[in-house]
Amino acid sequence: MGAQAETVGQRLSGESCIEDDRRLTYGFFADFQPVSFSENRDPLDPGFNVHRGYEADLLTALETMADAGVAFDRKGIIYESAIVPEIRKSGFRTS
Repeated sequence: MGAQAETVGQRLSGESCIEDDRRLTYGFFADFQPVSFSENRDPLDPGFNVHRGYEADLLTALETMADAGVAFDRKGIIYESAIVPEIRKSGFRTS
């Protein structure tokens, strides 16, 4: 356990997990309110990748922590059976 605790301690010491401006890509469910959702449910709208909800607040808090060195490039994802019929009505092809 000592070696494991040492590793955790090193990670919590402020070492950046991002080097050279790399960002972590994070996929979030676009329609899982209030936990995680998109600003706009339309995948063609730029607001689709704007993350809202409790999960978004948590990730934003991690990004703003001093010396955390964490940044997320957030991408909305959909649970296909829930939204595909609506998308098809708009004329957008899903396959």
